[in-house]
Parts: sequence; structure tokens; C-alpha cells
Amino acid sequence: MEKFQCVTCGKISSNRGEICNAGSDIGSVFVCSDCSKRSSRAEDICNPVEMTPSFYCGKCGNSAVEEGALCDPLKL
Repeated sequence: MEKFQCVTCGKISSNRGEICNAGSDIGSVFVCSDCSKRSSRAEDICNPVEMTPSFYCGKCGNSAVEEGALCDPLKL
């Protein structure tokens, strides 16, 4: 399944229409182990940890591996 990330705000979704400035399809997401910033590019993260998210939050757009880590989880 395709996943897209907004290159402006960082929101991640499987629906390209939900993204204001969608970049190309992403496979993995990198999250900073210190500040929790997320990006599809490791170079944008200070201490990157790679993850393959299965869910994203319908409210804030954050991504997560586990459904319980989000307030409004939607499957990617």
C-alpha cells in the first residue's frame, strides 16, 4: 500500500488527497529518538530510528507502528 508524506507539514497518509503538498510514495519513516520529529528522509532527523508505520493519526497526522500509540488511529 502506498504511503505519502507532506513535504510541508510532515503529515503521513495512505490517501494522497489528505496531504496538502504530497511528496512521492514513502516506504519507511524515520523518527528522532530525542525530539520525535518524523520524516521520510534520515538526513532530516538528528538521531534517526527507522520504522515502518502501519497506522497514522486522523487528527494530527503522526505515524506509528502500534494502533494504541495514536489518538485517532487509521490504518495505512
